[in-house]
Amino acid sequence: MDRPTLILDADDTLWENNIFYGEATDAFVERMAREGFDPVEARDTFGRVEWGRVPLVGYAVQEFNQQDKVDRSGLAPYFEAVHVVPEKGPEVLRDLIARYGLEPRRTWMVGSSPRPDINPALAVGVGAVYIPYAVPWAYEEAPIADPDRVITLQCFPDLLDLFPEPEEAE
Repeated sequence: MDRPTLILDADDTLWENNIFYGEATDAFVERMAREGFDPVEARDTFGRVEWGRVPLVGYAVQEFNQQDKVDRSGLAPYFEAVHVVPEKGPEVLRDLIARYGLEPRRTWMVGSSPRPDINPALAVGVGAVYIPYAVPWAYEEAPIADPDRVITLQCFPDLLDLFPEPEEAE
């Protein structure tokens, strides 16, 4: 049996991330309220700045140092390759498919967000596994383009049932 290739999103799929961002945002709004600013206005302003930056600089890999997260996680040895990109999209997946000679029918994108993970996978014709995160980042929320082509799991360990080891599958 030939093994599938899994392309994994990291933040909020392999490890929690957005919950800490939300806590930091709440702390900022509280600080602004203590300084006399209206908390609703502070949160709205923060959101406008956030949404305005992403199209300009992507997810700002240089600011959030995704590679450092991978290194600190200790998970790198479990992957054949690790790619850190400023923004995921169909072109990134097409590049990985071409670079590694992947078969789209045996390739799956696993992620927690429809916009950067699931919909690009559907656009390039690879499988999509959606593991919804309890506290999604609003910027990454979007309708799933073709829900009938998506497998939804409750948690990351459920991948073991979906993709058993070859000797377990026989």
